[in-house]
Amino acid sequence: VKCVLVGDGAIGKTSLIVSYTTNGYPLEYVPTAYDNYAVVVTVDNKPIRLQLCDTAGQDDFDSLRPLCYPGTDVFLV
Repeated sequence: VKCVLVGDGAIGKTSLIVSYTTNGYPLEYVPTAYDNYAVVVTVDNKPIRLQLCDTAGQDDFDSLRPLCYPGTDVFLV
């Protein structure tokens, strides 16, 4: 399952993903251009690979953002 997080810059998209995938929290802010994370979750006793795509919220990356959209199952705004 592919999930893409979109939203303005510096609102916590990366922090949300890192917290979920590592049980940690990033200590400093580093703007993201594009990053990919994956975890395995269990749904109905079956392992499901969850791909989390972290996109840049800054206007400078407007042209990059749509490159990760193909094949997306869920958008989280």
